Amino acid sequence: MRAGDAQGETYMAMATATPPSSTSYLLIILALASAVAPASGNGSCIPAERAALLAFKAAITSDPANLLGSWHGHDCCQWGGVRCHSRTGHVVKLDLHNEFVQQDYASFWFPAGQFPDCGRKEPRRWHNTSNNTSRVRITSHFGLELRTLLLSNNSLSGGFPSLLRRCRNLLFLDLAQNKLSGDLPAWISDRMAALIMLRLRSNNFSGHVPIEITGLLALRILDLANNSFYGDIPRSLVNFKALTAINEAVDPENNPFTEEYIGATSYDNMGLTGDSLSVVIKGQVLAYRENSVYLMSIDLSCNSLTGQIPEDISSLVGLINLNLSSNFLSGNIPYKIGNLQALESLDLSKNQLSGEIPLGLSNLTSLSYMNLSYNGLSGRIPLGRQLDTLKTDDPASMYIGNPSLCGRPLPKQCLGDEPTQGDSVRWDKDGQSQMDILFSLIVGFVVGLWMVFCGLLFMKKWRYTYFRLLDKLSDKVYVISVVTWHKRSRNIGEN
Repeated sequence: MRAGDAQGETYMAMATATPPSSTSYLLIILALASAVAPASGNGSCIPAERAALLAFKAAITSDPANLLGSWHGHDCCQWGGVRCHSRTGHVVKLDLHNEFVQQDYASFWFPAGQFPDCGRKEPRRWHNTSNNTSRVRITSHFGLELRTLLLSNNSLSGGFPSLLRRCRNLLFLDLAQNKLSGDLPAWISDRMAALIMLRLRSNNFSGHVPIEITGLLALRILDLANNSFYGDIPRSLVNFKALTAINEAVDPENNPFTEEYIGATSYDNMGLTGDSLSVVIKGQVLAYRENSVYLMSIDLSCNSLTGQIPEDISSLVGLINLNLSSNFLSGNIPYKIGNLQALESLDLSKNQLSGEIPLGLSNLTSLSYMNLSYNGLSGRIPLGRQLDTLKTDDPASMYIGNPSLCGRPLPKQCLGDEPTQGDSVRWDKDGQSQMDILFSLIVGFVVGLWMVFCGLLFMKKWRYTYFRLLDKLSDKVYVISVVTWHKRSRNIGEN
């Protein structure tokens, strides 16, 4: 099957009845002969690219989620998961992510085998050891128009695909929730310099996070969570130039989650009306679509990263989400973290951080979620109007697991503190009880006095007895007073 007319074609054999291999999903990229196919100019499917996509479909031996069910008909731009440029007709996006996360099978069963070096110009033939093979002829200039590749949740295995070297125009790459492993290559920033989103979460990648990754100047979304990366976080995060600007949106024509990206091509025609970007932010999974043009996020959670949080991170003033939780990070929280005025979600929980919480956190007016629990932080928790609005149902949960922290909202008081709110409540309760007792005594005294007065007023016998008693008491007091005065006078005269 012919996929292009340019010189330098690559031949490869594809098995049709074997389980998935380490890098076989890259047939999708190999199928795009866009760089050499003539542009149609009206947004309709380019025949060479349609043929390449059909060759890819023919190589799939199992599609349990029926993601390729709509791949028939003349116009491939109307197929599910395929998006074409509205003017040139080139395929610019392949979205074959599997939404059935709970299924225990892969979305596709790809043919097995190794793939030739995509940089070779001369023809090269490769044969699979399987008896059932077919040969597809594909140009080596594949993928040069591809801007979006979404292949999450497909049980793909192997290392980071080296064939992506050819995709210099790639903007959005999502290989999350697969079984990819090995180190991230250092050539990412050189060969994929235009990347806006790199999403590799929930794989088996390991090794150091390459410092070269900070050379992705346009990167706005970096998601490496739930892998096995170790070592320090790269110190040159300030190189993420796109993250150093506030509210700078992605060009809608380059955002695969907006209609402008497709142009005249309708969402309804592709069956992708719910197309969105899922991001773990604010402690939950949120879906972004049109508003994804403003999203700026770094998620390195659930790895084995060590060392300190780089001070340079305070220069990424455009960051909206920062998640470094569940690592082994140590040292202090950067003092200037309060510079991240656009920050809405901050999760540094389950690390080994120490020192005091920077006062600047109380000045983050956009902050709506924060988790600093289970570290070794100490000192007084900073007060602030914004921090008081976080987790109003259980604000202490943001700081739990830090035994040396004190102050509100924790029950532990700092030295010299006024009584906490709980103490005030107890004091109010005790004071209220004392007031109740005093009130009861006064009421009892008044009632008793009134009863005696009424008895004397209306009962003659009581009145006579009462006044007779008073006369006796007054006489007795008078006699005692006179005798005592006489004795003292006599003693004074004798002296």
